[in-house]
Amino acid sequence: MTKWDPYSDQPMQLVDKKLKLHLRLGNKFDLLINVFTIIALTPLIAIKFCFTKTLKRQDQLQDFFGLGVNLDKDTELESSKNLINELQVKHLLIRIPLNDIDNIQAYKNFAAQFQDCQIVFNLMQDRNIITNQNKAKQALDLAFSELQDLSCYFQVGNAINRIKWGVIHSVEYLRFYQIAFDLRNEKYQNIKLLAAPVIDFEFYHYLRYLYSLKLFKIDFVASLLYVDRRAAPENKQGFFDFKAKIKLLQAIISLSPKVQDRRFYITESNYPLINTGKYAPAAPAVQVDELSYSKFMLRYYLLALSEGVVQAVFWHQLIAAGYGLVDNRHGLRKRPAFTVFKVMIAMLQNTKFESFKQNNSFYELSFSDQKQQIKVVWDTKIVLSKCIDNVQVFNSFGNKQEFLRIDDEPKYILSHS
Repeated sequence: MTKWDPYSDQPMQLVDKKLKLHLRLGNKFDLLINVFTIIALTPLIAIKFCFTKTLKRQDQLQDFFGLGVNLDKDTELESSKNLINELQVKHLLIRIPLNDIDNIQAYKNFAAQFQDCQIVFNLMQDRNIITNQNKAKQALDLAFSELQDLSCYFQVGNAINRIKWGVIHSVEYLRFYQIAFDLRNEKYQNIKLLAAPVIDFEFYHYLRYLYSLKLFKIDFVASLLYVDRRAAPENKQGFFDFKAKIKLLQAIISLSPKVQDRRFYITESNYPLINTGKYAPAAPAVQVDELSYSKFMLRYYLLALSEGVVQAVFWHQLIAAGYGLVDNRHGLRKRPAFTVFKVMIAMLQNTKFESFKQNNSFYELSFSDQKQQIKVVWDTKIVLSKCIDNVQVFNSFGNKQEFLRIDDEPKYILSHS
């Protein structure tokens, strides 16, 4: 239906709004079911939201910090592998376009480089896959059979609420996922399926997928939860800031009879960068500079981490000119966010999350390991400097500070246990 844009790593936009509306209205019965489902379930979800409590995170954080890596960005010998080794990230998401399934061996060889990492494979659809059930089954079967030895986690589909990704009507994704689910049950019982990958804060789409009458189960829900139009993750979209959005999705999932595990994965998020032209995946109005990008990214991870229902966050992605941690337009240039990501991993990956506190615009998260206590603090509105004793203070780039400056850049405060 649409062509792939290699600059922004997504299908090209459908600019004809009348065509998009015509496509959406093409299956009026499906649209009617969607509307009825939303009307019927919204009051229950609203009540559940009001009484939903934050789940306490019990496990350590090795698998929480995830990152997307792409075969097509690996243009220099082992460049992705070397960068991943430097970052020490242990959880990766790798895209597998099902329309390129004939090249599965190349994707398999690429993924095999990361033997020390847990991997989620994102099986991306296009219109030909969605409309041809035999082709979809063959592609999914080949992906499962070739990749199951490298990982048991597979995301079925991507950004399914966007026409440019090939899904026009909800029933089409339900049919596509049913094929994947049946294949898993018949031949690949060890596989875990991540499903209903809705992009942006359009959670009403989940209602149709998670409360469908079709006979399938979902191991984990996937969410492509972008907040770029609100810039900072603390900013509100109507009533909902980032944490409230997580709580709402938790409420939707918790009432669904189809979901096996109430925790969900955020499998894609980033911020588009200014001055990157055609490489930016979103309009100039929502683009940010590189320093703001690094601050927002770190705060996004910290706020998601404070909600125990979020199993992992995968930043999209390692190498990308318009939004990645590394700019590949002229060789490989590590952006400030690369260092911030590296320090975040070094500081927090082997700790246990203890608590979250918020007082108006001030935020504080506490962590611990066998040797020390770590607090991370920031304030989105107030700037305050403090002299504090018997602790070490580091900024988000890992530089030691003489005093604690509380501002919109998170700071790490280390003290002995």
